Amino acid sequence: MPDPTPPDISDSDPLGTDSLPSDDLNEAASAVLADDAQNSVDPKMSAAAMDQMRSARRRRRIGDVAWGDLAYRVYTTALACLVFAVFASGWVGDSELSAASQTSVQEFGPVWAGLFAGLVLLLGVRSGTRAGPIALESADVYHLLLAPISRSRVLRRPAVGVVGYGVATGMVVGALVGSLCSQRLPGNTFEWMLSGALFGGAAAALSLGAALITASRRVPRPWIELLAWALLIASVVAVAGYSPFAPLTLLGQILFWPLSFSLLPLVLVGLAIILAVVGLMIVGGLSIELAQRRTRLVGQLRFAVTQQDLRSVLLLRKQLASERPRNKSRFARLPIRFGGRFPVFTRDVQSFGR
Repeated sequence: MPDPTPPDISDSDPLGTDSLPSDDLNEAASAVLADDAQNSVDPKMSAAAMDQMRSARRRRRIGDVAWGDLAYRVYTTALACLVFAVFASGWVGDSELSAASQTSVQEFGPVWAGLFAGLVLLLGVRSGTRAGPIALESADVYHLLLAPISRSRVLRRPAVGVVGYGVATGMVVGALVGSLCSQRLPGNTFEWMLSGALFGGAAAALSLGAALITASRRVPRPWIELLAWALLIASVVAVAGYSPFAPLTLLGQILFWPLSFSLLPLVLVGLAIILAVVGLMIVGGLSIELAQRRTRLVGQLRFAVTQQDLRSVLLLRKQLASERPRNKSRFARLPIRFGGRFPVFTRDVQSFGR
């Protein structure tokens, strides 16, 4: 009969592996390591696969583009911008302002420019609360963000594209504004355009950086929104004349550097650059659910714009802004007689109230 006594297991070897030959132990360890190597994901290979997939999508997208339509679109856009610039130049005029008017512009111009920067900053923060300003493609949301790849690596390329495009657009618009200012104010046109480009680029970087930081959910959103509202209200108070200074007025002084030069506004330029860089670094905290919703609505919005469906555009914009109708209208209920005679007008008024 077999001995019922269990084998002796020492305290130093609670699993009893000392009784196994050393060759068997080596083979078992090698098998475990091989399984781990097969199941593990190489980040470099995953990143390379992601780049290949994006390159293939880009080649396919470019191949499907009708170059004639693209050239016509570029031509019409350039023509519209040229017409707008000529119209704005004629509307501003070219007669130089008087000394009193120049003093008024030098005093109140930076305040109004700071108010504009505050409004742009608030719009950026509100966009960040809805997973903006990035509008990802559906393949990026449903495949790449759910793949074993760093979200920051996936989102950094489209985020850099959005920031670069936004800053470039801000610089172009700022240069145009500076050129218009040079028609009525003393100073070199190149200096005005350079100051305007720097102001526009800094305002765009400040807004987009705040949007990316808000979307990353690394900082509590109520605090960011409260700060943006506080800066905007401070600029409004300064414009109304109840406060001699607002923080964003420093940024507005850049636009009027040809009239009064100061190096202090460069602090806000550096802050805008830091916000943009930090936003690009922590963009991986983007919510997948909000990204899915934004991608779906932006795709529908683009299709509605293509079809020139204004009603669908307004409806989708409200959905994109997370607007919800109120349970009770802001306006008082119209009389029954009036509503009976003009039902369509009454319904429209009540819908606007909600």
